Amino acid sequence: MQTTLGVEQMSFSQELITEAQPYLEAVKHSDFVKAILANNLSSEALDYYVGQDLQYGDIETKVQAYLIIYSKRFADQRNFAELLSNHLGIDEAVFKGMTSQNWDTIRTAKMEPVTYIYTHHLLDPIKTGDPLNILASFEAGVWVYVELIKYLDDTGKVAADNPFYGWLDSLKGDDYQNVSDGFLKVLDRLAVKQSQAHLDKVKQDFLRSCLLEWYFFDASFKQITWGDWSRNALEGSREELL
Repeated sequence: MQTTLGVEQMSFSQELITEAQPYLEAVKHSDFVKAILANNLSSEALDYYVGQDLQYGDIETKVQAYLIIYSKRFADQRNFAELLSNHLGIDEAVFKGMTSQNWDTIRTAKMEPVTYIYTHHLLDPIKTGDPLNILASFEAGVWVYVELIKYLDDTGKVAADNPFYGWLDSLKGDDYQNVSDGFLKVLDRLAVKQSQAHLDKVKQDFLRSCLLEWYFFDASFKQITWGDWSRNALEGSREELL
């Protein structure tokens, strides 16, 4: 929080988080999250989620690599490199415990429509070569997950027989929170002296990532595929796809 003439002003990251709250609340109350809490998520929805999140994770790897490349500070590069190393180790261990499907099958799942849209949204800022643009779109997803993990943990409803128990247990606590907090501090530093037009674009990208998180969970609950989209367009199936 900054102070100007005795009036407190929000930092750029605080603005992002404040404006993202409605999207976070929507994620918390999505059908997918409700099913996690009720421990009645279908195995089909779970397998779809794991397969698509692994596809998303591959794009995360690329984004983090570019953050290392484009960052101007060695400390930032080290932090991004450490996160990338942890990310590559955690995803496989956690997801293998969530699904009964053949690992090779689920690891090579086809990228479905919402995952495709979301990951291209994350990749698009790379062409700017600007770590502020790249990090904002990426950090939004990290922040949503940090807050969602806290929410799920606080309910006390994710018990040991829940397929998300190991996932929650591995990610809750200070480590993941500290990663997000560190990214927000980097965003604040990078935002200094940027034009308002630039910051508005960065904010738009951050909020769109939050929105796409909701659509990702919704698509997982419904298991939306390219085939569904094709049938809706070509056969007029009028399915509820979005």
